[in-house]
Amino acid sequence: MKTQFENTRRLQNKVAIITGGGTGIGEAISRKFAREGAKVVVNGLPGDPIDDVVSAILDDGGEAIPFAGDISDDKNARACVEAAVKSYGRLDVLINNAGVLVVGAKTDDTPVEKLDEQIRCNVRSAFLMTKCALPHLRKTRGNIISAGSEAGMNGEVRATSYGGTDGSLDAFMAGVAV
Repeated sequence: MKTQFENTRRLQNKVAIITGGGTGIGEAISRKFAREGAKVVVNGLPGDPIDDVVSAILDDGGEAIPFAGDISDDKNARACVEAAVKSYGRLDVLINNAGVLVVGAKTDDTPVEKLDEQIRCNVRSAFLMTKCALPHLRKTRGNIISAGSEAGMNGEVRATSYGGTDGSLDAFMAGVAV
């Protein structure tokens, strides 16, 4: 009898892109999807440890490729999706996980440059990846999952700009779903 933690291969032959896949939650998603049978494109910024994540997946018998690039740039977002389709012939899942958090700053203490960075990383990257992936996901009846936090629904006094970008992402994805 299998436990809930055993490998079930539910994602066998599926292809997934995980943005922000080199560390933290993104790394965990990348590894779990590969254990479940998905072929994974692990995205991260140049310098992120995406090659280490891909190596670990390959060592565990999974399939994965790295894609180093800032996906808040439209050329990189398009190239990331194209890498998945070129390497594996399809796209089934997009995980918009890339993001940045400015902790400990109230609104009047947040430099506008940090707000711009959060908008670029948390909203623009998800928009561009979704836009580029949708034609392929429609063909496979695929899925998009965008990671967020309570700050996007409830607000956080010391992370107002982060909450604002997460709330924007939530509203954007609700519109895409419709």
